Amino acid sequence: MPVLDRIVRSSDHAARLSFSLFAVPFVVSLSLGGGTGVFETADVVAEALCLPFLVGSLVRLLRRSPPKPVLLALGTAGLFLLLPLIQLAPLPPSIWTKLGGREAIASAFALAGVETPWLGISLFPAATWRSILALTPALAVFAGVMQLDFRQRRMAAYCLIGAGFVTAMLAIIQLVQGPTGLLRVHHDNLTSIVAFFANPNHIAALLYCCILIAVTISIAQTLGLLAQTNWRKSGFWTWRALTPVFLFFLSCLFLFGVALTRSRAGVAITMASILCAVAATLPYAGRLALSKSVIVAGLLGAVIAGAVLNYSLYDVLQRLQGGLENESRVRIAQLSGEILREYMPFGAGIGTFLPIYGMHETVATALHLPINRAHNEFLEWGIEGGVSSYLLLVVAICWLAWLNAFVWIRGVGPYFSHACLPRACAAAPALLLVHSLVDYPFRT
Repeated sequence: MPVLDRIVRSSDHAARLSFSLFAVPFVVSLSLGGGTGVFETADVVAEALCLPFLVGSLVRLLRRSPPKPVLLALGTAGLFLLLPLIQLAPLPPSIWTKLGGREAIASAFALAGVETPWLGISLFPAATWRSILALTPALAVFAGVMQLDFRQRRMAAYCLIGAGFVTAMLAIIQLVQGPTGLLRVHHDNLTSIVAFFANPNHIAALLYCCILIAVTISIAQTLGLLAQTNWRKSGFWTWRALTPVFLFFLSCLFLFGVALTRSRAGVAITMASILCAVAATLPYAGRLALSKSVIVAGLLGAVIAGAVLNYSLYDVLQRLQGGLENESRVRIAQLSGEILREYMPFGAGIGTFLPIYGMHETVATALHLPINRAHNEFLEWGIEGGVSSYLLLVVAICWLAWLNAFVWIRGVGPYFSHACLPRACAAAPALLLVHSLVDYPFRT
């Protein structure tokens, strides 16, 4: 028995260690990674805190002789690290001057009477180095999740919901305190609720991911309880019913948070996330889909969602009334498209968008707002990485599509609640990709 006790304690210790290797980078990323500026102090702190956890997760993964899918995932992540490293490799002037967008810089060397030195693809090497380090928190969370088992990944999903609850409550407190409140982490946007973020669109992105997970779990557990034929005798009105009810009210809180942000993209993708949550549970609803309880619950949820989202509908329509011709993001995208064509096919270097955009900005294209991003990740990735970044993006999207097809068609686990949650989690990055057309949630 003492030997068995030691084995159990050792197993519990290993499980806690595995989960901590995910949880700490996750909390650090959400609390420190919400800035919109470049080279912020909080980013450096987050990178330093997450680096040892990334190393620990990789060591544990490689010690276990990981299967091919895990090795493929690590190799794909390695390619994203390899691209900026390649851009830092110096090239001879005869090659470098023939790259797109280098004519003005080469002519400056000639006017100064200086011979063109060996230079890399990146026009701002310091920014490219910082971009490599900026991948540390995301890679730490990614590697941490890959070492978790199914039960721990369910706990990770609940951690996401908990983080959403803390974020929504902080946002509401910020709303009550006003623009001069002491709880504002960032001061870039004092007229909107932002919680740990500097941009209301990014808190909306976190909240609609939380809505997707919370609604899916709530529906799945409700259907599981209704599927029991002896639910009246099995303690239905006990703690087993509290979880879906609590998650339902949390989803309403998240909806209210998205409405407070008044993010047009956030509101639209929130509705899409609710539809994804319902679709994730439909194949397992069966005859329960037409039961009175499910119909009543669905109507109640639809009424609440409509009432909450209607809070921000007027502001969204008012912002759309003037058309998009003067929309700042459209004007940024137009100039970014011209820059993209100039620096193809090799790009200007990862992390160089801000100085490159400033080089090409004129009086006619200048805006009264400070520019920090292209607000279109697909344009910015192309400007910084060229064709190579698009190839990596295609690889990542194909991998994501394959995972979605796998979990949506085959499912995971013997119970329908086990299959619903992976479906919702697999759909979340797809929603963030759509959001990346008008913002930069992945960078945040």
